[in-house]
Amino acid sequence: MNSRIGYNFWILSLTIVLMLLILAAQLYTIKNIKGLKTGNQEAAVIFTINNRLQEIANTAAVLETRLTRQNPDKINTGSITDSLAAIGYNVSVLEKLNVDTGTRKNFIKLNTFISRQVAVSFKIIEATESGDIQSKKLYTDSLALLNSGDSIYQTAINIEKGLETKLKNTFNSNTEASQKLSTLNKIFALIAIAAILILGTIIINRHRRQVRLIEALEKANDEVKKSAMIKEQFLANMSHELRTPLNAIKGFSRLLQQTALNEEQQKFSDIIENSSNNLLHLVNDILDISKIESGEMTVDQKEFDLKRMLQTLESMFMNTVKEKQLKFTWQIAADVPQYLHGDPDRLYQILINLVSNAFKFTQKGFVFIDVSKSLEDDKKVELEFRVQDTGIGIPESKQELIFERFQQIGNAQENFQKGTGLGLAIVKNLAELLGGSVTVISEAGKGSIFKVVLPFTKHLITETAIVDFEEAQTGLITFNNTAVLVAEDNPVNQLLITKLLNQYAIRPEIKENGMEVLEALKTQHFDLLLLDIQMPLLDGYKTCMAIRENGNVIPVVAMTAYVMDAEKEKCRAAGMNDYLAKPIDEGELKKILQKYLAEFIQTSPKRDENNTNSFLLQLAGGDMQMAGKILEQVKLEIPVEILKLKKIISENNIEALPAVCHNLISSISPLGNDSSAMKKIMALQKMVSDNRIESEILNSTAGLIAELERNYNDLATFKQT
Repeated sequence: MNSRIGYNFWILSLTIVLMLLILAAQLYTIKNIKGLKTGNQEAAVIFTINNRLQEIANTAAVLETRLTRQNPDKINTGSITDSLAAIGYNVSVLEKLNVDTGTRKNFIKLNTFISRQVAVSFKIIEATESGDIQSKKLYTDSLALLNSGDSIYQTAINIEKGLETKLKNTFNSNTEASQKLSTLNKIFALIAIAAILILGTIIINRHRRQVRLIEALEKANDEVKKSAMIKEQFLANMSHELRTPLNAIKGFSRLLQQTALNEEQQKFSDIIENSSNNLLHLVNDILDISKIESGEMTVDQKEFDLKRMLQTLESMFMNTVKEKQLKFTWQIAADVPQYLHGDPDRLYQILINLVSNAFKFTQKGFVFIDVSKSLEDDKKVELEFRVQDTGIGIPESKQELIFERFQQIGNAQENFQKGTGLGLAIVKNLAELLGGSVTVISEAGKGSIFKVVLPFTKHLITETAIVDFEEAQTGLITFNNTAVLVAEDNPVNQLLITKLLNQYAIRPEIKENGMEVLEALKTQHFDLLLLDIQMPLLDGYKTCMAIRENGNVIPVVAMTAYVMDAEKEKCRAAGMNDYLAKPIDEGELKKILQKYLAEFIQTSPKRDENNTNSFLLQLAGGDMQMAGKILEQVKLEIPVEILKLKKIISENNIEALPAVCHNLISSISPLGNDSSAMKKIMALQKMVSDNRIESEILNSTAGLIAELERNYNDLATFKQT
């Protein structure tokens, strides 16, 4: 820092010195040029005076000679008059010149002599013209006695001598000034050259130093890149090492929950499931932060159903709601579009982090999600997601810090579940990545409200056009007569993937390494290859490249715990069609199977209007236990809403109907949008908004009550088989 200040000081000092030298040289040059100009002007005046004086002296002498020595009878008055006019003109020219005081006095003396001569000369001319010989002789003798010509000549000589002396002094002064200017300019030039050399030396040294610094910076940058590569490889390896056992824990935990368990076994299974989910969440947080730091986090724009997303989010936290005895509700404002174009995965990740955080610090009360519209135009809409809780709140002193990495709200003595302190930092980064923002309103002991504002593109299509292929299915799908090859060297993972595929009537063939895969493909036909990346003898990358080199176009899906974007690109570069991350998510596996084995899909018949089993199974990802838990929650809420509707009828309080209908939509959403009860609620809402007559609205309300009671009874018939 000090060296930089010293460098700048010397550069500035030398620059100022050069500027001052240039300015001084310019001022001195201007001064001397002005002196030279003045001297030249004086010389010109002196030359003019000398010329005029010579003409005056010569004319005066000639005039006097003509008047005094010529025969009076032969005087040419015209010539005499011209001479007098010439003398008068030259005198007038001299009077206009700017001269010094001494010269001006001599001019006055000269003018006196000239005036006498001119006056006598005019008298002689008058006498001559009048023929007065006596007067003419008298004036002629008088002119001879005055001797004006000699006086004029002598005075002119004196003036010329004085002017010559002054001109000589001016020339000497100008010569001396020119010599000084030349000498000074040489000195200034030498100083400027020296300053430029010094400045150039400083700049060259600085440039050399900068070159060395750039080289050091490039070397450091290479080290940083190398360190980043090591870090990325470390994260990839750690991800693989953590996700491989997690894959087995989560997978077999889910399979265990689908078996007949007693209460204690179910409790232990739930603990395993929750703990593995927490561990996976921590791993994902660390990987997400790494992706954000490296700029690898991308935005994937696609259409999605906002309502369905919140329904899925609600079912995800149902166990937490039950365990902590909290209330978890959500609502979407009526003017918010249900179908949007944006990144649902990033939005879902934001909401999961905020809701998870809310549950973590809330011991009693509720967690509430409110979605409203803040801005809208023809193509875009800006939505505000408010996640409110009645938890411990956040002190004002910490509200500026909670979005920083590794910041935690509670202290070591508080009995709250701890995390990595990355959740809110990820929320902030994701919100900014999506072009939005996140803020918090909180008070210690009174809960918090996190507000996320995000822009989306409107998706102007009907609901039926956006329903997923998976959601279009009505029951558990199967893939009969399908040949699936699985490359997996881990025996535990072999068992797990076999069990998962068996659920879809798939009997996979298992191979332990790439060499066995290549041999199997030579003799057998397979419809899909699930390929692990890290295998002995021949890894997944080389195996896939060998498959493609042999001209085989079988769909190949990478199946690995490496989840960094660079690894995904590496899989695609090797010729793989898709990517399945470990721990294997059953929903993602199902999508992969539907995508590449679509021609083999077989489904159960479509559900009728009152059958909720298939929809619930899809909402719960095929998890019977989860579907049962969802139904239990619905069964608890329906009687409460029925009582509210009956109270509206008894009190004729139609104004309260919209709020009850809104709550009902949320309560029975797991039954499906095409359920009879949901359709009746929608119709009733429209009747209220259209201001239909009271009796008609109340009759429809009674019909809705009857439908809800039928639904409540039907829920008792739901079988987890």
